Amino acid sequence: MEQSLDLNSLFNPKNIAIVGASSNPGSISGQFLRYLKRYEFKGPIYPVNPRHQEISGLPCFPSVSAIPERVDLAICVVPNQGVTQVVEECTEKGVGYLMIPSTGFAEASAEGARLQKRLTEIARSGRTRLLGPNCMGFINFKDGVVASFGAFLESPKDLGAGNIAFVSQSGLLGARVVRRCVSRGLGLTYEVSTGNEADIESLDFIEYLLGDPQTKVIGALIESVKSGPRLLALGRRAQELGKIIVVLKAGKSSVGLEAISSHTGRLSSAAQIYRGVFRQAGIVEARTFNELCLALEAFSTLEKLPEEVRLAVVVGSGGNGVLIADLAEELGVALAELPAETQASIASLIPEAGSCRNPIDVTAQVTHNQPDKLRQVVELLAQEKSVTSMIVGVNHRCLSQCWTDLIRIAEASGKLMGVTVSSDVPTEIKEGLKKSGRILLSEDAEELLSMFKPVSDRAKLVRRGSEHAPESWQEKNYALAALTGAETTEFRVKKLLSPYVPVPRGDLARSADEAVAIAERLGYPVAMKLSAPGLRHKTEAGAVKLNVGGATEVGRIFAELKDGRASFGPGSGVLVEEMAGSGVEVIVGFLRSKELGPIVMFGSGGILVELVRDTTYRAIPLARAEAEAMIEESLCFKLLKGFRGQTAKDLNALADGIVQASRIFLANPWINEMEFNPVAVLDEGRGIKILDALVVPGDG
Repeated sequence: MEQSLDLNSLFNPKNIAIVGASSNPGSISGQFLRYLKRYEFKGPIYPVNPRHQEISGLPCFPSVSAIPERVDLAICVVPNQGVTQVVEECTEKGVGYLMIPSTGFAEASAEGARLQKRLTEIARSGRTRLLGPNCMGFINFKDGVVASFGAFLESPKDLGAGNIAFVSQSGLLGARVVRRCVSRGLGLTYEVSTGNEADIESLDFIEYLLGDPQTKVIGALIESVKSGPRLLALGRRAQELGKIIVVLKAGKSSVGLEAISSHTGRLSSAAQIYRGVFRQAGIVEARTFNELCLALEAFSTLEKLPEEVRLAVVVGSGGNGVLIADLAEELGVALAELPAETQASIASLIPEAGSCRNPIDVTAQVTHNQPDKLRQVVELLAQEKSVTSMIVGVNHRCLSQCWTDLIRIAEASGKLMGVTVSSDVPTEIKEGLKKSGRILLSEDAEELLSMFKPVSDRAKLVRRGSEHAPESWQEKNYALAALTGAETTEFRVKKLLSPYVPVPRGDLARSADEAVAIAERLGYPVAMKLSAPGLRHKTEAGAVKLNVGGATEVGRIFAELKDGRASFGPGSGVLVEEMAGSGVEVIVGFLRSKELGPIVMFGSGGILVELVRDTTYRAIPLARAEAEAMIEESLCFKLLKGFRGQTAKDLNALADGIVQASRIFLANPWINEMEFNPVAVLDEGRGIKILDALVVPGDG
């Protein structure tokens, strides 16, 4: 009898009960009451504590059941041993939402996890929904509902509303975001700490916030999600609505992988896999707390975002310009290439000691004392088609004389601008620049560049589009006959897959004569490999021999691979195959994540797999455009395109192969891991060949 999720009722309760309320205003239970009153919650507040008649001037009730009306929101601030009783009482009372800041549950121990599961079962037997446990509550900035605690609520006299919402599985980080936003003059709509997510989860709140007209940008700290497909759907929905989701992923190791038998499993981490899925969903990823906050500020401030970021940077120091150029390359933010004519026009305006190449060093003489020349340089850049955005480093005295010109130029050109502002700049100027909706502010140009990074990342995601796999993606039946562990030799796996993916011609030999016969049928030279159950990394074991030519050599290599065995066991032998030809070697791997579902990995293959550790990921099903994006993100992309005069490789066949193999993996849940390594990507028009294939069946 689970209640439907109407989060508007949570964020706008008509009344609030505090179970375990305290007369000590400094305690956590006391802080909930104090901040609800301080920020003037408009409804009744019901303290619940059988040891008190009244708290802070409010009548105190001995139990939730004694409250004379239905309770919309109860806050449970009793020790974890007493939480079960509170949940039972609230469920029986018909409380709408129960928030549990109490700790000592799944985050602490196995026994705590069992207790948390019991709380959820009790709540679901009625109509009560749970927030937490181990959470810090929420703040509804739009309506002044502060159901939270912490020192961060002491300083601001009021919590002005804005257009940023933040959802965090870490309460303290949510508090840091609120403090940072307030200190930078940014307003929020909602902030919520979800804690252990025994019931209501981060994705529920993100879905709600996508429907909130005042929320423009949604920030989130995510440790894990319960549904990868839902995350993808919400990211795509955000793009459709013109809203932006920025996520900081916490937890860099486990991602709930089913197994780690393959290179794919050993190379994969939570951060890498989530990064790929975020890109697939059109979600902007921040890698540090500072990146997260700068992204929220940029997206909150800018009213219109560019289709592409190509920066022109104006500084008063050549050394600063070099640092900016280095940082831009590191962050992946493109600096605009200025035509010779534009450079010549700039050169005519600045001292000879300056530089007209981007980043443009106009010298301190201009940025400090010549606002007219600075304005002319900025106007030239604003007119340049190759420039979409600008960073202008300027002294505070010069800025006081040209700030209205900068606003006019930004508005007239439709281009974005970042302007350095020191603490000496009057508040009036700062506010005027910021209110334009086209100008970002910071005390240093490096931070401005870091603010343009998420804008650039988002533009790349939008340009690539949010194409997703159509319903007809799995138009054929790709179900395969399940193999047992003893049957998963390379020969058997390739034979099973050969109707769907390109593998070299070949056969299994159990004697030297058979090996010679197969080789002569294929034509020399050939590849010879030991094929046996449990043999997964043959190169390391010395079980691969290439370019074997002639019957004598085939016989010798066969004996070497047989290695003294009187005979081969069932399914074992020497696999004799045609040589595939030269190509760029890549890896295509597949694994299953309890959190995100089936995942595909791509990267540099062969002997480079664990040396280079070049991997990128997507969730399955994936559109062909996502397969192409994976290829472009890899370090081996330059080789595949034809590096330094080399022949370009068959990228179309590679993208098709990734999608086709993904279909196979999705259709066969009995496969825990599947890996093709190496895959030879041959010259353009010649396709690909899967040189080695591994399948790891699941326990079931």
